[in-house]
Amino acid sequence: MLDIDSDSRNDTTTGTPDEKGPIEPDKKIALDSSELPAVLFKKYHVPHTQILIDQAAKLSTHELRFAKNTLAALVHTSMRDLVQKTGRGSIAIQGGAAPGTCANSFVRNPDVGQYLDGEISISSNLAQLVFTGEKSVRVGFHDPHTNRMFNHFTGKWRDIHDLPTDTIVGFNGNLNPNGISPVHTYISERAGFFNGDTIVIPQLVGGDRVDRWRRAQILATMATLHYLGRWIDDKGGNNLFRSMLVHNLTDKANKTFQPENHPDITQIKRVNDVVYATTLPALKQLRHRGISLGESFTGGAISSLFHSYPGVAKYFDHSVVWYAPSFKKAFGVPLYQLQPSAIAEPATVVHAAEGLLAAIPARVTSSAIATSGWACRGGAGVADYFSVSTISTLQNSRRAAFSARVTVMSSADEVKSDHKKELTRQLGVTAALMTFNASLAQLYPEYARHFDKNARLARAALDHHGIVSVASEVRRC
Repeated sequence: MLDIDSDSRNDTTTGTPDEKGPIEPDKKIALDSSELPAVLFKKYHVPHTQILIDQAAKLSTHELRFAKNTLAALVHTSMRDLVQKTGRGSIAIQGGAAPGTCANSFVRNPDVGQYLDGEISISSNLAQLVFTGEKSVRVGFHDPHTNRMFNHFTGKWRDIHDLPTDTIVGFNGNLNPNGISPVHTYISERAGFFNGDTIVIPQLVGGDRVDRWRRAQILATMATLHYLGRWIDDKGGNNLFRSMLVHNLTDKANKTFQPENHPDITQIKRVNDVVYATTLPALKQLRHRGISLGESFTGGAISSLFHSYPGVAKYFDHSVVWYAPSFKKAFGVPLYQLQPSAIAEPATVVHAAEGLLAAIPARVTSSAIATSGWACRGGAGVADYFSVSTISTLQNSRRAAFSARVTVMSSADEVKSDHKKELTRQLGVTAALMTFNASLAQLYPEYARHFDKNARLARAALDHHGIVSVASEVRRC
């Protein structure tokens, strides 16, 4: 019997060492101060954020999700108001502690593209070296060197991809389902302002290890959202987040926030959970590593699902949410494919998946999953559509590429934009799971029946909601 958590019992971090051995805990990196922009520090009343997190830690997973989504909706509204007030402003997210969860919280809201460029989450040491130009290090969370390191990294990230982003908000930390979890949050502005502080997630009680892990991820996301909210308060002269308490969020959630309780959405999410839960143990037994994710309309939902079990980060290189065209350009997507008529077509996501694979030096095993599409494209009578591509390789052996284009016919019947958008996003996750399992079935004949079964289950869910066309290519390297 396959054990979902068989090789991660003692893992307490989201980023784990790669095959070359453990990270030296006391290692420092030498920074040339001339490389760093002017650093100005301004505290965002961390005790207020810590109080909010201490209170939220007592909530159930179900209540926490509502509170997080409500907090994200408030930050979203405040950020849009700030953009309208100042005439400028965009943010990107570095979500190392909980890949995909922060962006996934934002994209549930309308018009998020007004200010969100995307998210980058780096899981492996190799990806960190590629994207930041620095070797993997860990430093004490109370060491001021930590702030300097993150500021240096955000500068490198901007230089590499020439991002127009005004502000980068990030969080990283050692999430521990069995103890306390320090999470380092930071804000970095292009103008030179930088601030970082540490929030401590208290030891969680109740539930099993996986449940506590997911609660820790949500709490890390909430800490970052609140920290960003305090920054927006400072920029806009408001006072919304300064004294926010958890009951403010739960009361608002109960009164105004509508959870995704649409039966179609509930069913699709259940299918996605089952397919991934049965895919993961096979990945662990096969030690299939080097997985990269690139998401557009799914907005971090795939990454959030894939990282929802403790210890799985070691199988991943990085994940990207690419809202701004500059993100897709950075991974090799041609400009003509970024036009509205082409951006959701299979050729675009195939280019994006190839770019994700090319970004990291060749590994023994690797997979890249890329999505692009239209979620909530219009009102009733207008169907959403999207494309997903997965490319998986075994070095010096086989290469399997699967792409799918899905027209969500059932979305044409939806009038409420929140249901329509979430339905399409979750079906995008389903398509990613289908193409991923189909590609793995071609690489690992001994597990072909297992992966084929998962792919068929996902395909049946897609067929129920729309028109699906699949293209594949399997060849020897």
